[in-house]
Amino acid sequence: MPYGPFFVNAFFFVSGYLIFRKQLSEPIISSDKKVFLSDSVKQKGMLTNILFKIAIPSILFSMIDFVPKTLIRGEGLTLDTFIIDTIVRGTQWFTCALCISELLIVLMLTTRFRNIWCYFALSLPFVILGYYLHQNNVQIMGDDYLPWFYKSGLMALFFLVCGGLFHKYESLIDSFISKVGGGIFCLVVLVTYYLIMDFTAVGSWKVSVLVGIEWKGFILSLIAIFVIVFLCKLLKPVRLVTYVSRHSIGFYFLSASIPFVFCTVVNKIPALYSFGFFISFIGSFLAALLVVYLLNKFIPFIFDLRKLWQ
Repeated sequence: MPYGPFFVNAFFFVSGYLIFRKQLSEPIISSDKKVFLSDSVKQKGMLTNILFKIAIPSILFSMIDFVPKTLIRGEGLTLDTFIIDTIVRGTQWFTCALCISELLIVLMLTTRFRNIWCYFALSLPFVILGYYLHQNNVQIMGDDYLPWFYKSGLMALFFLVCGGLFHKYESLIDSFISKVGGGIFCLVVLVTYYLIMDFTAVGSWKVSVLVGIEWKGFILSLIAIFVIVFLCKLLKPVRLVTYVSRHSIGFYFLSASIPFVFCTVVNKIPALYSFGFFISFIGSFLAALLVVYLLNKFIPFIFDLRKLWQ
């Protein structure tokens, strides 16, 4: 399926859009470094957000997933594997890579540059380094992903900064699309996408930062992301969609365990084979929606440890 790998890249893109929209705005860009780093636990600076809203929840959910995942795979429950899987590597690869990317953005933001193109230039050496490490199968701790999927985080930085570029030129892009017509624009982009894509080799292309994206994958991902963002702009506000988007990190943490349970159950009932995908999808979504709602209602600090202090 040539579309699947682009969705996670789009999440990196949107994350970068939101980060740079905030960090390059006034008065934050004119403030002292300490303001956006925010060393106070109760504050919501970028550095504390990374720690309490991404890193710690990633570890907590990795710990929750560890025992059932290990038993299902038939692997041994040892202290070494527990530490490696939950703390050193982390099973939530997207949020682990996102932490690496955002920490690099924090480093770049210490320059206090106001122009997003400066951050694009600063990001390129990191992206190239990540590409080189993946292409040459360089391993630090005997594993491609240790620590914290850092190679993916290096390459994902490209999409975060592109999200910042999109924010800078968003009004111009929207104006251009409105002039040429949304339908015509979308059609041109899709035709371009298919002209670039080599259908005979799509299975071998690397288009996800998890497996080491290639240069053609960067191009295809940006085109696909642009289509996704454009289509999302056409959506009218829907309460359910808004709720899911605001709690997307919770749905991500549950995106492996809950669908796995539903797929396992459905596959054991022959009468459900014909509708297996729809049953698994709808059931997984509703179950995740319920779990996220209950977690936010009764133990919201699992998504942000700072809420324990509030």
